[in-house]
Formats: sequence, C-alpha cells, structure tokens
Amino acid sequence: MKPNTERLRKLADHLLHGKLGHEKFDFSQYNNTEENICGAAGCAIGECPIAFPDDWEFGSDGEPELMAGEETELSGKIYFNLDRSQYRHLFLPEDQDTEEFGGEWLSDSATKEQVAHNILEFCKLYE
Repeated sequence: MKPNTERLRKLADHLLHGKLGHEKFDFSQYNNTEENICGAAGCAIGECPIAFPDDWEFGSDGEPELMAGEETELSGKIYFNLDRSQYRHLFLPEDQDTEEFGGEWLSDSATKEQVAHNILEFCKLYE
C-alpha cells in the first residue's frame, strides 16, 4: 500500500510550523473535549480538522473524523492510505515499528516535533 505522502507531509508541516488548534500537543489522545469543538489537548490526528478543514471535522463525540462520519482510526487509514501497522506506527504511542518504517519509538509524552519527524522519515520510504 502506497501512503499518501503529500497529505502526510502537509500534516507534518502543520505540526512543525502551523498554528495548532489545541493549546497542548498530547500524543496520548485525539482530542480532549466532550463537545464537537477543538479541545485543550490533542495529537497529530486530532489536528486533522485544523490542517484539513475541507475534509475533516470533530464529530458529535468530539473525536476527529472524515466528513463521511468514519471513526477516527478508520478515517486516518482512509485519508492517508495507510494499513493498520502504518497507522499505528505514525499515530499511536508506544506502537512504532522502527525497523520497518524508520523514525523513533514514541511514548505518550512525545512532542509534536518528534511525531512530525517520524512522519517525514516514514514518507521517505515511499517517495
């Protein structure tokens, strides 16, 4: 499966240089809110409604999803054209396969810069 590296690179650039929609980057949760607005904390996938507002939204439960209404992980797999292991490597803490996809192992306290670095390293494998 060939990931959509253009979209992944745009997300990485947003993490590195954009105005985040969350006050705090928290790799351990998609979006910290019960409302369908941006919350106080969120991770890389939690930034998708900000980075890709024409395609993503915060659903009724506050979780980021494609406008099609898919749940968050499936939305990420579809949008970035990722299989399960690729998605988990990029977007879930303590689930990195560095031998397969490069980058580094990330705990739930990973920074936005560390997550962006892993995304960019991953993209190099498919370009």
